[in-house]
Amino acid sequence: MDKVIISLPCGFDTTYGNLKKCLKIHRCIVCDEEDVNIDNLLSRPINLYKLKEKELESEIENFRNLNDKLVSMKHDPNFHVEKSFERILNQLELRRAEVKKCFEAQINKYYDTLRKNVEDKKQSILNEILKNNQFVKVKRESFVEDAVDLEEKIKIIETKLNEIDNENKMLKKQLANFIYGDSLNLFYSNEKFDMEKIFGKIQDMNSFGYEEKELLNGHSDSVLCLEWVDDDRFLSASMDQTIKLWNIKNGQCLMEFKENSNKSFISALCLLRNHHFASVSENKNIKIWDISSGMLIKKILAHKQPINDLKFLSNGHLVSCSADKTIKLWNYESGECIRTLSGHNNEVSTIEIGPNNTILSGSEDFSIRMWDINTSKSINTLMGHNNSVICLKFINSSLFASGSEDKTIKIWNLETSECLRTLKGHTSIVIILDILKSGHLISCDLARTIKFWDISSGECLKTINTVNYDINCFLLTENSKIIFATSDKSLKVYCN
Repeated sequence: MDKVIISLPCGFDTTYGNLKKCLKIHRCIVCDEEDVNIDNLLSRPINLYKLKEKELESEIENFRNLNDKLVSMKHDPNFHVEKSFERILNQLELRRAEVKKCFEAQINKYYDTLRKNVEDKKQSILNEILKNNQFVKVKRESFVEDAVDLEEKIKIIETKLNEIDNENKMLKKQLANFIYGDSLNLFYSNEKFDMEKIFGKIQDMNSFGYEEKELLNGHSDSVLCLEWVDDDRFLSASMDQTIKLWNIKNGQCLMEFKENSNKSFISALCLLRNHHFASVSENKNIKIWDISSGMLIKKILAHKQPINDLKFLSNGHLVSCSADKTIKLWNYESGECIRTLSGHNNEVSTIEIGPNNTILSGSEDFSIRMWDINTSKSINTLMGHNNSVICLKFINSSLFASGSEDKTIKIWNLETSECLRTLKGHTSIVIILDILKSGHLISCDLARTIKFWDISSGECLKTINTVNYDINCFLLTENSKIIFATSDKSLKVYCN
């Protein structure tokens, strides 16, 4: 597809591959005399015909290859079926050995801890017995011989009874130490182990059979970013300089927010508190919007260069990163910049909220930095990518993934700063990462490719190619649907 010849308005030709690298509106790469709208250019009949012709040619070739493969396999079905099951059977054997080794170590460690606690308690009891080795002697005498009348005798007896009762309690306490071990019991739950969680389960890779099921239209240009408002509603922002509020259940557009900035498109959205959200664009401003009224309520002149990403922190502050190499923390209600984090040597592409008052940042200086937002200090720097870091996503409190312009995804251990594995398979810049409910990683690149990954093994389980449009962003729904923001002006809902 990249080698398809595209006719330019100026009369010259270029390739589709060259145009893919350009912005949506770009100075002609041949004559350099006029601006070219790439989407309009590709929609011209002559260019659309060439692209469709190439697409058909590719599909025919793909059909032939699949047919040849099927014919070959039918000659010896037993061999091919057996071979296809070898990997999963080997995985099961390896996992069994791994779980047995891990569980044996954990059981022994826990047993040693419990036994040490019991031995320590036993020694503590012995020490207490040896320390308190005095015995109480009870005198056998008449307590009432000197008493004159019955009432006095009764009082004397009651006094002596209290004394003996106290002495008995002391004796019982000392005796209890000698049999303290009898009071200890091992309590354990009768619930069965959840072996599926411990061992794992067989995942049918065909379960990632996502297909386009719904189409939401309303924007007049490429849709660039998405953001959840609640379980039913989400926001979309487009190069048409509008933000739209949608109901995912019925596909209706509920409201439109107009940017009203000349030649400025929205590059990020972020949900805030109190029915507010923030947007950023090429004009370096942060805008605060009211979802209920649709009104713009505040504009913050934030950075010296375009802003690339926004995140909302649990402490109520907003954090932004920019092409000016900085990260800033904001009180968005007052518009005050609380802190500026500096340390990257190039544009900061993305930010991700970390544990314990930290954030991660990815940059075009090829690095990932971890920051303490209370002190504004960079507390760790991770190097490993060979090009710009474009996206970040936490997997859990100690693991996160990074996607890069070097076409790879890396899985990192935050505690050890170790890169655990590198996922390879993308043929272009990895621009988006997220985690499915199943725990699998989903990624997307600029070559119109979506991939599903097993994080533990690093294996790509499924690949989807979207031939006719770029994917700029996506959202995952509660019922495992995926909403894609695309270059063909629409929102596409994929279902499994």
